Amino acid sequence: MYRDEATREQVNRLIAQQQRLIRAWRQPDFDRDAHYAERLGKTVRSALELESYRELLGSEGAASVDALLSRGADYRELLAALPILAKREYRAISGEASRSRRHRMLNYFETSGTTGEPLPAPKGLHDLVVNTVNFGEHWAEFLSGGDTALILINTPQGPAAFQFEHALNYLGIATFRTWVDTVRNDYGRVIRIAGFLRPTVFAGPPSQLINLYEYAAANGLEAPAFRKVLLTGERSSPALKRRLRQLTGGAVYDASYGSSETGTTAVAVSEDALRLQTHSYIFEIEERDGRIRFVTGDGLVEGELIVTALENDLRPLIRYRTGDLVRIEPREEGVLDITPLGRLGHALDLPGVGLDQDEFEELVWPEDGDSRIFNYFIAVCPDKVYFVFTGDYDNEAQAERHLRHLREAIPGVAFCMVPKLPDIAGLGSTLGWKAARVHDLRKPADPSYPANIRQAMEQLRQFMETLRSQEAAV
Repeated sequence: MYRDEATREQVNRLIAQQQRLIRAWRQPDFDRDAHYAERLGKTVRSALELESYRELLGSEGAASVDALLSRGADYRELLAALPILAKREYRAISGEASRSRRHRMLNYFETSGTTGEPLPAPKGLHDLVVNTVNFGEHWAEFLSGGDTALILINTPQGPAAFQFEHALNYLGIATFRTWVDTVRNDYGRVIRIAGFLRPTVFAGPPSQLINLYEYAAANGLEAPAFRKVLLTGERSSPALKRRLRQLTGGAVYDASYGSSETGTTAVAVSEDALRLQTHSYIFEIEERDGRIRFVTGDGLVEGELIVTALENDLRPLIRYRTGDLVRIEPREEGVLDITPLGRLGHALDLPGVGLDQDEFEELVWPEDGDSRIFNYFIAVCPDKVYFVFTGDYDNEAQAERHLRHLREAIPGVAFCMVPKLPDIAGLGSTLGWKAARVHDLRKPADPSYPANIRQAMEQLRQFMETLRSQEAAV
């Protein structure tokens, strides 16, 4: 709702334009090249107004790009002439845009900044409306106005909870948006409100949903049931999604894929499909041999994703290296589905064991077993590897029987069931899987991490010292 009539008209015009674009995109006669050329040209011109971007190009590079724009070069030629950005370069661009264009921004957000300084991620009216329509038109495949949604996203400084609320309201869905803190908003309060609100949809990171069910079990409370679970904010392995289906009784979706930097690059249309928003982005892949190629839909591709946003003129994002390994598959005319495969290099560094997240969590929640693990972390100590977990078990021996696959895969692993894990194990949505779940205590703490994260890691170290001393005393 906006007081200004011209703004209301602009919003309605943007909504209608984006709805038409989504419908037209799959038509075989739609000129996608012309669309990309127009939108990319506008984005690059916006970037060239920023001193930080022109410095990246240098005087000769900027002149060359200006010439390409003047003669209406093919969008592939134009894009190939532009630098690939890492987070450091994009921090400067985003910071300058936030300062110089703040009067045109609608909302200021930041990335979590868990392992470094937060990066500005503001939203303008145009990209907020477009992103909302992109969400809503795809979620409409499985959500309806009869749903009620609980949004539990513990990053109020980021755009995700705000964007989810707008997208769900766009579909006529009532929402309850909350987070958990240490003062009065604990999981007990969330469960109490869910008890009378009876939400049918959960939206948030899997770590928060796991924490909610763990809290209910530990305190003898009736946990909510959900018909649909929209996961976001962290990598969800197939095994973890199976566990969440077991806990919630509902269908589990990877609701969206993207980041605070890139915006929403893919949106769920079913339990099995994350649809790339190719009408709003240009995607490239850096393959394992270092070659960079445009994602055109000609066949399956796999590698590191590079993203160019076409709808964010105020904070231009051009050829941003995400650090994510993905697989992209064509489905039908104009349709591409993406499967996130995790961050580059996210393998377990356990003595004599090489596993990625999916492989490890298949051991934690095996398909043919009845594991009742809630949450866990791995601690690598000088003498052994500890698998520390919470679960709905009568005793540790019962848990070990359900986790025999893990015992066989990691010889000598020590099982430790505890009533509560250190706080760092609940930070999956902001800290990342490896940093929250895998801790090599043979190494000193990373001095580059912010003080609060170093403190949480020190608490885990003290937790393990206490656990090991209790083990030695038995």
